[in-house]
Amino acid sequence: MELHRHRPAFDQHAHEYANFADTSFSWLYIERPEMDYALKDLYKEDTRVLEIGCGSGRIVRHFMEKGIPPENITGIDVSEEILEEARQRTKPPVNYLKSDAQNMPFESESFNLVTANMVLHMLDDHQILNTMREINRVLEPKGTFFFICNNPYKDPNDTHIGEWVTRDTRWGDKMSVFQHDIGRLVSFTAPEYGFDLRYFGYPKVEQAGAQDPESYTEYTSKQYRVSALLVKTGEPR
Repeated sequence: MELHRHRPAFDQHAHEYANFADTSFSWLYIERPEMDYALKDLYKEDTRVLEIGCGSGRIVRHFMEKGIPPENITGIDVSEEILEEARQRTKPPVNYLKSDAQNMPFESESFNLVTANMVLHMLDDHQILNTMREINRVLEPKGTFFFICNNPYKDPNDTHIGEWVTRDTRWGDKMSVFQHDIGRLVSFTAPEYGFDLRYFGYPKVEQAGAQDPESYTEYTSKQYRVSALLVKTGEPR
């Protein structure tokens, strides 16, 4: 099993990805509004948040804008090059670390919020289960795990559920993604790994995105994303 099959792409195209990420249509008009809706009650000074797969730091910086102190924010990624982009773009600095989400260098119950935006489809089912076990460990009791990822059913003729498939990226590269049945995966494994699934949905495109008519038409034609919020209720069985 190749643990970090995406790292070479991010290592080689870190700058291109970073330039793309902050202004990508899906971030501005789908992912960011969905995150703000789901996490609005956690945008406060005593939140301690871990962002898994932080990339060039766009979500870390968004958390800072929403009032979470930089000293309470940690971002991890497997690509040192993309982390360097994050460090250069984030002021004041936060704690960026190179780490695999399946084996994180944090003490138990270090955070009350863990997020993963557009990350889970970079892990196969086995890797996700290992990651959920680690997320449970680093979350305090009643802590929150929130994620957004690709919807594998956006095109009913091209699902390949349970398989790795290659996709063109929007920053000029190719990348493998794993086509999860993410709803089934989360629904059936959440209790086993100590979580209660509180919300699962398909984020809509914010109306403000209509200022980019081409992208708005594309993203409103299908349900491109899924999101979920889980709360830690116990230890893994």
